[in-house]
Amino acid sequence: SKISKLTLNHWLHKAIKQLRPLEDAIKTQLLEAGSYLFCDETSELVCVKDAKTGEMHYRKKYVWGIVNTVKKLVYYLYEEGSRARKVIGNFLSGFKGAIKTDGYNAYKMFEGETEENITRTGCMAHVRRKFLEALVSDERSRPFIEKISRLYWVEAEARIDKLQAHQVQKLRK
Repeated sequence: SKISKLTLNHWLHKAIKQLRPLEDAIKTQLLEAGSYLFCDETSELVCVKDAKTGEMHYRKKYVWGIVNTVKKLVYYLYEEGSRARKVIGNFLSGFKGAIKTDGYNAYKMFEGETEENITRTGCMAHVRRKFLEALVSDERSRPFIEKISRLYWVEAEARIDKLQAHQVQKLRK
């Protein structure tokens, strides 16, 4: 037998209500003071209803991923598919710690004297990609690519040997 859309919608909203305390607990753990988070956003085609015509269309929407590797937590943030800086700004409001991000402008609000609670660091994979792109026309990028490669080897060795944070720091030097 077929289940009506109304019934499915009702069940979905009941499930969401039941899961809300779990979401809040995960967010609290994720944003614990002193944490180091990885933040990135990615696009996906989402089927949305056109408000004027009622027709369904696919539109490019964004989901944000926030990862706390120490706590082994991942949080996916979807605010109407928006990539606006206010989405990540509101989510991290009150957070005290560090974030690793790519070069997207929305993260610039976490730089400088205006934001003293959050330290922003860059992503080496994105930096490396820019140097690789530059290598096509400029050989001066080669030494930087080689240094980043050596750093990757050090990080891989640390993971394989399951080193503690202070041991990794010593290995990097």
